[in-house]
Amino acid sequence: MKTEFNSKLFRLSNETIQEMAKSDNGSIGNVIRGFRKHCYGIFADKDSIKNIDFFYINESIENPGYLLRLRFGENKFYEYLLKFSIFLVQNYQNIDPCNVYNTFLDLLRTYLESNNIFTTTSLQLKKFEGYNCELISKEPIEIIQNFKKEDFYKHYLNAPKSIKIKNDTNYLYIMLNKETGYFKIGRSKNPEYRERTLHSKEPSVSLLKVWECEKQIERKLQKRFIDKKVRGEWFKLNMEDLTKLDKIIKELKSTDANN
Repeated sequence: MKTEFNSKLFRLSNETIQEMAKSDNGSIGNVIRGFRKHCYGIFADKDSIKNIDFFYINESIENPGYLLRLRFGENKFYEYLLKFSIFLVQNYQNIDPCNVYNTFLDLLRTYLESNNIFTTTSLQLKKFEGYNCELISKEPIEIIQNFKKEDFYKHYLNAPKSIKIKNDTNYLYIMLNKETGYFKIGRSKNPEYRERTLHSKEPSVSLLKVWECEKQIERKLQKRFIDKKVRGEWFKLNMEDLTKLDKIIKELKSTDANN
């Protein structure tokens, strides 16, 4: 998928961005003139929905922006767009990947609806799971694949859909505060109960993933991210940090077992 994704990804030069601004509604020009720090957008064929260009433009002179060209309806359409969102976060650290992805989805919905394609979302349809019903429309329908913020990170962390807690087992866990974007690294014999107890103080907390670990692994993992610590057990982790989690925990467990 990496090679396929790279073939659809284009780095934008300042000259290209100047040309794009001529046919834009003003958002690109606002970045060029310094009125805004960045912008998102879509360029697409006017007469037929075929190729859709998603772009992100930043005020940076050295790295001003990127464009992802997708064929509407192609296999892995939403996976590529999700990967593009994560790619942007890795290159521009001060943006949130879930917000980036949802911003592109909002732009996509507006474009499709303006071209007489009815849209709904996977989250909207989720409430009808288990019911014997189907979508009926005279017009084409596109189901936009969106996520709740916690589901976005669970997907990225490759977390299982359900957590099976064993008795008398120590667990290392990672939780997300959806309001602040901070991550909690802690341990508990019942992480789901721990999540519920935190809700009284921080109702936006969501359990993302757990690992079976001895107690000392929590302390060692927190030490690895000491420079990202915000307060207590809360850390400001980026996507690269989350990518390394499984590997780091595996290494810590292996080192601990050999000592």
